[in-house]
Parts: sequence; structure tokens; C-alpha cells
Amino acid sequence: RPDQQIRRDERYTEAVRSVVAAALHLAKPSRSPITLLVTSSIPGEGKTTLAMSFAFFAALIQRRVLLIDLSFRAPSVARALEVSADGGILQALQGRPPAEMIRTAAGLGFDYLPLSPNAADPMATIAGNSIPQLLQELKQSYDCIVIDGAPILCEAETRLVATMVDRVLLAIKWGSTPQEVAKNALDLLERSALGEADLRQLVTAVITRVDLEKHARYRYRDFGESLARVRPRIA
Repeated sequence: RPDQQIRRDERYTEAVRSVVAAALHLAKPSRSPITLLVTSSIPGEGKTTLAMSFAFFAALIQRRVLLIDLSFRAPSVARALEVSADGGILQALQGRPPAEMIRTAAGLGFDYLPLSPNAADPMATIAGNSIPQLLQELKQSYDCIVIDGAPILCEAETRLVATMVDRVLLAIKWGSTPQEVAKNALDLLERSALGEADLRQLVTAVITRVDLEKHARYRYRDFGESLARVRPRIA
């Protein structure tokens, strides 16, 4: 699991640290709450692993973190945490007090709202003001709210969720996701979600599942090549 990898592998920890630092603007003194959507172009790019890694590391640096599952057709947070998905975000959106639905991830330092498989129309659930109102309420209790959304090219609802958050993390699988596919995802974000906003300010692309040794041989002269020279430290 991501928390185990962070505890054992210095290279993975450094990579996650860089993502958290960029997304949370750690260099700035202000500590205003922030909401993030973690998505990908297509399934299998590691978005849930990225969302959990982000939540775990942000909790390590003393942020109050809530992880929310909003991948309606394939919810995976509860499965990754090996817990029951009963209750959670749907009940909170239907009027139940969020405090009754929120759970704590044992030993990981962050809270979460799971999503149970449901026959309800996701678009009907997301349309309207229920999610923005809930996020605004949750900001009173958390420094960082991380939403694990569905792949943006698979579910139209993700584009709506992107309009409700402060930042978007787009997972792109290294050596697998075609450039045109990732570009299509960014185009959809720009057209239907972020409007006139500058994508460079709102979207962070995160390359996932990188073979560091193979990457280093390509001589990109970037952060990944530096990570390849760091020896993993086993806890």
C-alpha cells in the first residue's frame, strides 16, 4: 500500500513529497483549506494510489486530511483500505451529518468518506449545489480534502467535480498512456471544467509507475533521473 511504500522507499517518499509541496503551496505561509481532485485520463493509471499517497503524506506533515471517493462506477478507496464501503459520501449528500459518516483510516492519520456501489445516476447526484455545499462545510474541519475521482475520459461527472475544487492532479502512466489521450483529458478540463482559467495554475500532471532505472538511461535530466540515483531505504 502507499503508506507502506512511503515508509520503506526513500525515492517514492521524495516523489510524493514533491507533489504535496507543489499542490499545497508549502512555501507560502498561509494555511487556507484546499480541495483537490485526483483523476486520470483512463483506468489503470494509478490515481487511487496517488490519492492515498497524497493523503498519507499530507497527514504526516500535520495537515488535517479527508479522502473522499467519488468514482461512482468503480469506487476503490474502501477496497484499497480493506474496509467496508457501507455508508459514506452518498449519505452525507442526502442530508446525514458528515461527522456521522466520516471514518478514520487506522494508522494512516487521515479520515475518509467511502462510496458504496449504487444504482443512482451519478450525474443526478453531482448536479446541483450539494457537493459544493458539503465541501465548504468540510473545509471548516480539514486543511486538505482529496477527492479520488473517476478517469476523466470515462465519466462525464468528473468534469463537473473539477469545477468544484481548487486543484486537479492528473495521473499519467509512464510509458503507457498515449500522448494524444492525455492531451484529450487536458482539453476536456480546459473546455468543460476550468473554462478560462490557466491550466498551468490549476492542473498538476503526475507521471506514475515510472521505471526509474530505464528512465535514467534516457537522460531526460529531470527529477526522475535524480530519484534513480537515490538508494531505497528499507524501514
